[in-house]
Amino acid sequence: MLLDEMNDTFSADEQTGIKKAIAYLNRNQFFHAETPGNTAIRRALTSGKSRRFIDQSFSLLGYHFIYDEVQGWFGVLPGEDIAVSRSMTMVDTLILLVAARAYNVGFADGWVDGRGNVETSFNDFCDTVQSFAVPAEMSIAPAQIRNSLRDLEFMSLVDLGQKVEASGDIPMKIRPFIGRILTTDVSVRLENFINRKNSEAGAETIAPATAETNEDAEEIGLPLEN
Repeated sequence: MLLDEMNDTFSADEQTGIKKAIAYLNRNQFFHAETPGNTAIRRALTSGKSRRFIDQSFSLLGYHFIYDEVQGWFGVLPGEDIAVSRSMTMVDTLILLVAARAYNVGFADGWVDGRGNVETSFNDFCDTVQSFAVPAEMSIAPAQIRNSLRDLEFMSLVDLGQKVEASGDIPMKIRPFIGRILTTDVSVRLENFINRKNSEAGAETIAPATAETNEDAEEIGLPLEN
């Protein structure tokens, strides 16, 4: 039994760290070494012995524990038997897709720090979002983008720093494991997203009484519920 192994193998402090790490990953899905605080979680995830125990625990539940010590991230993904989708708003879906694309573009252009994070800014990201929102005939305010990014921050997929008074902008990092969330071609998904939105708009114009207007939700393959 894993519980017996935990009691026999780990000290009380180590057990606390392991439990906190499992709870954190179950709730947030990803942990990054730059996340402030959470010393006990960081210690549990960076120790080989406790990390193996965490791996075994998630494996029993059907999840894959993945990590990259060099880049400093740790996370869980569901196995094929329990893969689920989460309903997201169209705005949240577009912003997630744009963030994944921004990571790929920034990585290719070399805007990467020592942890594999792509460095950009909130204003630049908003401009990129608008470049896809306009052809999709969507109106998205910066406040909506910020709200969507809060959910991605919760999952440690992005990190927003403190506002720089001189520029009025906010530094932003996009974490490398965003590619583990969206494994298919992001550019193709963005194109399909825009085409779908345009098709829905056309259908509403032709037959507003019968057209499907699923503007509020989009099924996208995020592994875990927050």
